[in-house]
Amino acid sequence: MQGFGKRFGASLANTEAAGFFKVFALPAVLHQDPRYFAKRDGSVLARGVYAATRVIFTRNDNNHVTFNTSQVLGDLFIHSLNNAYYPRVDRGLSQTLNGTLGAILSDAGSNVLREFSPDIWKVFHKHEPASVKRIEERMPRSVQRITGAIPPEQSQPPEPAKPPEQNKQLEQNRESRQDAE
Repeated sequence: MQGFGKRFGASLANTEAAGFFKVFALPAVLHQDPRYFAKRDGSVLARGVYAATRVIFTRNDNNHVTFNTSQVLGDLFIHSLNNAYYPRVDRGLSQTLNGTLGAILSDAGSNVLREFSPDIWKVFHKHEPASVKRIEERMPRSVQRITGAIPPEQSQPPEPAKPPEQNKQLEQNRESRQDAE
């Protein structure tokens, strides 16, 4: 149990450090967006390559494609941090570099899965038995969204209505542009 507790604690520390450094601290300091945005159109090969390369490329605050420094440095930092609390046999440069490469490849695989999971769900839902469809229809919408019973494009909440004064201003701007043309 003692060994299990140590490994569990180390794994938990890795997960929390990854969340902090790769998703919050480094992207904020380097002005990069750590999120993955699915492409959802194009050939299977183009979508797969796009998804896999998003661990190397990302968008910055100016919406330009840039090297994903926060991802790569975050993984390198987290696996370097492992040297502080893993046993001596699991420490060193080779373990750090292997762990970093493994994390990058794992994230690339996760992005590919995110890219194609709606398509996979559609295949499963197309062939599901009628009894399962009836059960899904009785579920609350929030659960349907989680299980994939509602396609992603339908699960987005509608945009909030603009206040009437903002609509008038938009109309006036549009009319003034048309008059200028």
